[in-house]
Amino acid sequence: MRQKTGPQTSAAEKTIKDIAGAVALSTAATVASLIAQLRRMNVLTEHMERELYEHALLMLEESQGDDDSGVFAAARELIEEHLRPEDSSDL
Repeated sequence: MRQKTGPQTSAAEKTIKDIAGAVALSTAATVASLIAQLRRMNVLTEHMERELYEHALLMLEESQGDDDSGVFAAARELIEEHLRPEDSSDL
């Protein structure tokens, strides 16, 4: 059986990447929403919320391996955003 090459393969790969990206974005949005809702309901303390993000960051760092695609770096940056202190001047 011959392997397909050319535009058909790259179109299929693009579709798979698009689907994977959509899944990742929807999962991230759902988890962030869940964490925020649990904080509003006082189920999670600020400390507990911080621990969730710190653990997620640790899990990413442990699983990234030799990835040089930039995906793990971008994911780390997004999680680190949640770990930065809030600007109290907006209060």
